[in-house]
Order: sequence, then C-alpha cells, then structure tokens
Amino acid sequence: MGGLRLERRAALCALLACSLALVAASEARAESRAAWTQRALALQYSLASDVPLRNAPWVYTHNSFNSKAEMGPTLSDTDQNQRISITDQLDHGVRHLEIDTHWFHNQAVVCHALDNHFGCSIEKSLRTVLGEVRVWLRANPTQVLLIYLESHLDNETGYGAGAAAIQQTLGDLVMRPPGGGSECAPLPLSLTRDEIRGKRKQVLLMGPCGVGKAWQSWVFDESLRKTGHTNATFRPFPDCGPDFTRRQYDAYVIRYYEDSTKLTQTTNAGGTDPVTAPIATAMIRCGVDVIGFDQLLPDDPRLTAVVWSWAPGEPGSGSCALQRSDGRWVSRPCGERHRVACRDRGLGWRVPKGTVPAASAPRLCASPRLRSAVPRTGYGGQLLRVAQQRAGAASVWLGYRRAGGTWQRYERAGCGPRLAQPRRRWPVRNGVARFRVRLRFACTGERLHRRIVVRGDKRLVRGRSFALVKVPVRRGTRRLRVRYRYGGRRHRATVRLRLRRSA
Repeated sequence: MGGLRLERRAALCALLACSLALVAASEARAESRAAWTQRALALQYSLASDVPLRNAPWVYTHNSFNSKAEMGPTLSDTDQNQRISITDQLDHGVRHLEIDTHWFHNQAVVCHALDNHFGCSIEKSLRTVLGEVRVWLRANPTQVLLIYLESHLDNETGYGAGAAAIQQTLGDLVMRPPGGGSECAPLPLSLTRDEIRGKRKQVLLMGPCGVGKAWQSWVFDESLRKTGHTNATFRPFPDCGPDFTRRQYDAYVIRYYEDSTKLTQTTNAGGTDPVTAPIATAMIRCGVDVIGFDQLLPDDPRLTAVVWSWAPGEPGSGSCALQRSDGRWVSRPCGERHRVACRDRGLGWRVPKGTVPAASAPRLCASPRLRSAVPRTGYGGQLLRVAQQRAGAASVWLGYRRAGGTWQRYERAGCGPRLAQPRRRWPVRNGVARFRVRLRFACTGERLHRRIVVRGDKRLVRGRSFALVKVPVRRGTRRLRVRYRYGGRRHRATVRLRLRRSA
C-alpha cells in the first residue's frame, strides 16, 4: 500500500514538473514574440520617417494616461482604458499618445471625465505627465511622438495654464505651429518625422483649437484627422470601406480606435467596438494611419498584428530584404537572384521580367522614372503584393539593406545601358578608327556585353562591346554611330574620334 502511495506521489510530482515546464516554455515563447514584435515595429517606424503625416502610420493608445499604473488609485481609473504606464507603452512601440486634460480646481489636470469634469479627483497634473514623457524622450533622442491633447480647459485662463505646462516640460522639443498663436494652424499633413528631427524637435501636438494665443502657439488643429465610425464593419483590402474612400485616405489622417470604458458605453450609445488583432491587420494594410488600442499589454497580439512587413523571426542573417508572395519580408544573401520591386513616381509598383543579384536591382528597373524601392506603409506593401501576383513573381528584391548593423533604405533610380566615353577621343590611324565600345549601367556600374553594329563611312562593322573594333573611316570623320539591342529594344550610341595625320 505504501509503495502505491509513493508511486502516486511520484506521478503527481512528474505531472507538476511537466506543467511547470510547459508554463515556462509558453512564457519564453511569449517573451520571444514580444521582443520580435518590438523590433519589427521599430524598423517599420524608422522606415516611414520620410512619409508625410497624411499617410504616416503610428502605433497609438487611446486615453494613454487612464490606468492605475499611471495615475494610481483615482476615481476615473476605476474605469481604466489602459493597464501599463505611459513610459511602458512607449518602451513597447507606442509612438502616438492621447492625453485628456481638464481645468479642475484651478489646475490643468489629466483625467478621463465628462465635459463638466465629473470624474476628476486626485489625478496628476498635465505638467507631471508631460514631464514623464520628456524624460523618456531625452533617453530616446531619435524618436518622434505625435500627442493628441483632448482639452477641456474651459477658458483662456485654463488654456493658458495648459500652455504653460507644455512650455515648462516639452518646450524646446515641440514642433510649434507658425504664426505664434495668431491663428489656429491646421495639422501640417506634408510634414515628415525626418523633417521634425531635422529641426531638432521630437514632438508634434494636436487637439482642439482651444482659447487664446498661448495654447494655439503650441497645438495644431486636429480637424484634418478623420475618425471611422465602427470597427466591426471595416472591410479589408482592396475595399477598405465603408467609412472612407481612397481619396480620403490620401487626403487626411485616418483614425480608428476602441474605448472599453463604462463611461463611453453610457454616454456613447454602447461605446466603441473593439479593435481585434484581425481587424488591426486589415486596417494597417488599408493605410489606416492611427489605430488606437485599449488595455494594451507588452505581449499584446494586436501589436504583432500591425507588423505588416517582416515575417515572424525576421530579419535573419542575410543583408538584403525581399518580399515574398504573401507580402512578408525575409532577409537573404545579397548574391541570390530574384526579381525586383520597382516603384514609379506615382507610387505604383512594377515587377519587370528577369532575375538579378540585389546589387543589380536598379538596372532591371531600366528607366529613371522607376526606382528600386521599398514600401513604407502596409498599404504600399499590399500594392506591391498585387503587382507581384500580376507578374507571377514569388519574391522580389526590396531597396532595403543592412549596413553597419542597421537596416537602411537603399533606393536607386533605374537606368538603361550607356556608352562609357573615355576622357580622350579615340584615335584614327591610317584611315582606321580603333576603339572599344564600353557599355555600362550608370546606376550599378555593371558591364553590358552585347553584339554591336558600327556604321562607318564605308561599311557596317560588327563586333562585341569591350572588344577592339576596327572601322575604316574617311578623312575628317569625327563620330561613328553604334547600335545594339537590350531589353527587347534597339539602342543607339555615339563614338567620338580624334583626328591624326596618317603615318
């Protein structure tokens, strides 16, 4: 009997050990996924740094401040939107914050409340919260934040206090509206994060115009940001409706968000429906610029859902990037041969025939009107995927490479072959011109070996590029015409001659 009990205990211990091992493995996978997500989001954020604000994607939290982790035990935080602090949100890839500020007890405070400030209690001041943001920005000097200040500051005194809080905390880091507050300046839709960095700034503020010059000298008017009505009815690419047309996507900052609070459910006819991971994926690939999450966690699957570029676990060891037929990116050795993603000036995509190593990608684009390029947004990635499907391309090189340990855009205008002229003209001796037709691609420096036909004064001479060609010419001839074919088209070039007396 005692032996049976020992066996049962051993079995229970083994079962417990197995369960603990499974939990540990699950936690390790979650940590690994969260680390990859954070890395991929950082790469996407950097990649879109030259995209104008009207189309730039942002990872966003709705009512970013409204959590016990940020505010402590307050009245409004009994109905919280978030679970982690603002600093933790920023550490996990959020770059667009929403902060509600109210004029409460003669102070600009941050709280989630009604327009009459019902719900505010002992929340932090606006100055304190923005001070925390400044600390994070100083530790991350290359990062640019978009901050939405939903203001309920009542009057010019309240808005003046809010402006003073901005000046005392973020002051020198803010990209300010023009005019010094003489008018409510619209959101600068053509501005890019690179341009903000170029001014040595890190913050763009937007919100209601408010009252008084002080507030308007810091905050851009939010009216060029448009918000979708419902999340559950959102239709995936290529429809991307029903709320906005493609022209509206291109003209405004488009936002969708969720609100999980009871306050919103009470005051907003049932509240805002959730943004699930599949909905977030559909939105990011349609070009929604701002997708707002509630109850965000470090290993949140919705953060993974807005990674539209790299495949899970990528980039790996290769130094060049290509897009697969499923729209996901992988890193590969640059010497492999693949087809090429070419973007035209209208931001459309083409995939020419032929495969080349990554270094040769620009010359396959063939025209200066095309560029070997990389998508900046989820919508751009989808357009390239459509072009791949149309061209039957399983993979295409992107204008994106690893250099010095970081991934950088490596985009080059396309080009056809050209005659590389020597510094001096080719000599003519005894009525014979001797020269080599050096055909190269200006964008890559590669040689093009082709059969050529040279039209001389007396007869046509056939040869090959880079081989010595001898062409009989009449006295005084200064130029010869060369023909060759490339890409299914006939090309022409001119060889210049230097005259000499016969020996």
